[in-house]
Amino acid sequence: MKRRSTLGISVFMMGIGYLGATQYIPISLAVLIFYTCPFFVAIISRFTENEPITPRRLTAIIIAFIGLSLALKVQTTGGLQLLGIMYAVIAAIGFASFVTVSSLMLKTADPQAVLLHSMAGGTLLFVLFFVLTNGVEIIGTRTGWLKVSGSGIAIAFAYITFFAGMKIIGPVKATMILNIEPVLTICLAAILFGEHLANIQVFGAVLVIGGIVLITRTPKT
Repeated sequence: MKRRSTLGISVFMMGIGYLGATQYIPISLAVLIFYTCPFFVAIISRFTENEPITPRRLTAIIIAFIGLSLALKVQTTGGLQLLGIMYAVIAAIGFASFVTVSSLMLKTADPQAVLLHSMAGGTLLFVLFFVLTNGVEIIGTRTGWLKVSGSGIAIAFAYITFFAGMKIIGPVKATMILNIEPVLTICLAAILFGEHLANIQVFGAVLVIGGIVLITRTPKT
C-alpha cells in the first residue's frame, strides 16, 4: 500500500515539476533536465533490482543524453533561474521513482491495478493543488476540459504500453527508449508544420537512436 501511495506522489512530482520548470527556464532545457531520469533509474535499479551499471550501458546513456541536447538545440545563454532548474530536477526524480517503484510492483501486482492506483493518486493530488491555487479556472472552459480529457487518455495509453514494455526489458532500458520521444516530436514538427531541422539536430537524433540501440543490445549480465 505504501508503494501505491508513492506512485501517486511520483506522478504529481512529474507533472508539477515539469510544468513549473517551463515557467522559469526554456522548454528545451526543461526537457533536457527531465531526461536525466535514465541516470537516476540506472542508479536506483542497481540497488533495487541488481541491474548492473556496465561501461557499455553508461556510455549508451551518455551518448543519448548528448544527442538529445543537440537535437533540442538547448539554449543556456542568459540568466537561468535556479527555481526552474529545481522544478525540472524534481520532475526527473519523480519519474525515476515512478519507474523503479512500479517495476518492483509489477513483479507481483496486476499492471492495470498499478496503473489505476498511480493515476488515481496523482489525479487527486493535482485536483487538490489546482483547488488550492485557483488553477481550476484555467480548465473552466469547454476547450480546456477537452484538452485535459484528451491528454489524460493519451497519457493513460502511454503508461499502459510503457508498463508492458518495462515488464519485458526492465526499467533502465524502458526509460532509455523514452529518449526517442523528443526526437519524434521535432521530426513531426518538421513534417507537419514545416519547421526546419538544422544539421546539428539531425546528428543529435542519430546519437539518441545510437544510444538506444547500444543499450537495448546490452546483455543483462
